[in-house]
Amino acid sequence: MREIRVFGRALDSIRAYLIAEAGVNHNGEPEVAARMVQVAADAGADCVKFQLFNADSLVRPDAPFAKYQVGQDRSQHEMLSKLELQGETVRQLLEQARGHDIDFLCTPFSMTQARFLVEDLGLDTVKVGSGDLTFTPLLRYLADAGVTVILSTGMATIDEVERAVQDLDGAPTILLHCVSQYPAPPAEANLRAIDELRVLTGDPVGFSDHFVEDYVSLTARALGALVLERHFTLDRAQNGPDHAASMDPDGLTRWVSQIRGIETALGSGVKAPMPSEEDTRKVARRSLVAAKDLDAGSAVTPDDLVALRPADGISPQEIDVVVGKVLVADVKAGSPLSWSDLGEVSPR
Repeated sequence: MREIRVFGRALDSIRAYLIAEAGVNHNGEPEVAARMVQVAADAGADCVKFQLFNADSLVRPDAPFAKYQVGQDRSQHEMLSKLELQGETVRQLLEQARGHDIDFLCTPFSMTQARFLVEDLGLDTVKVGSGDLTFTPLLRYLADAGVTVILSTGMATIDEVERAVQDLDGAPTILLHCVSQYPAPPAEANLRAIDELRVLTGDPVGFSDHFVEDYVSLTARALGALVLERHFTLDRAQNGPDHAASMDPDGLTRWVSQIRGIETALGSGVKAPMPSEEDTRKVARRSLVAAKDLDAGSAVTPDDLVALRPADGISPQEIDVVVGKVLVADVKAGSPLSWSDLGEVSPR
């Protein structure tokens, strides 16, 4: 697995990179967007993410709604036009994020907006949404620009993902498994696809979570997702396409804490006694104990031994070594054998 850096930070298998997705949950209001930057930072997320689009350059006036988008607006174009952020607002949000010591990520929805993020704002990492996985010109531009690309793969076949990877032409890429429904049903999570994406690129992979249930992304982390993205909002009861499928501020804080707890529980992967087990290890394991009085000069037989707690003598695992040895000292019935009783030092 090659090293991939997100905003200068190398991804590793110990601590996942957590993206708090503000998306369009600011309702097109810069002051709400600014508040969301602070909420994401306070929750402990590594990154806050927004979207940069212009309805006129994104959808035709007659473009239909997705089912989850249906609401008070007459068209997708009308809905999106209310949710736009201007480039200068995005610049201000970037500065606010820096002030809160949290990374700032943004999804462009046009070539012009991609150039603004990369060339004007100097972002070295850019997110591409699932809808633009097939937007070849955008992918090729980002590859040529030399930025790290975080690419969601919702709605995609594996062939489409492979083509997108080809379009990115070796650029540092993090594929995010994703189900593009808001909210998505847990039965369609298909988290085993995370491994398929990892095999495809050999690079770190992640998961973009559109589920209400916390356990879906928690499971994704346990399965090795190293970048996790989840939508949040200041108020889930608001009108808008994404609020109902998003976490509130308390939920975001809880989610970050749960992911970090899972990472602690995953541990190093080296099987060894834990510090908290030491006392239990001593009292729950057994030692070889004399079943009767044993005299010095006699050879130890299986009938001379029983295995009893605690583990303050020779382990029963050493019984094949002990049997047949000649005692150099008397051992009273009920006493644990020691290597010194055999005239030896512990072989372990």
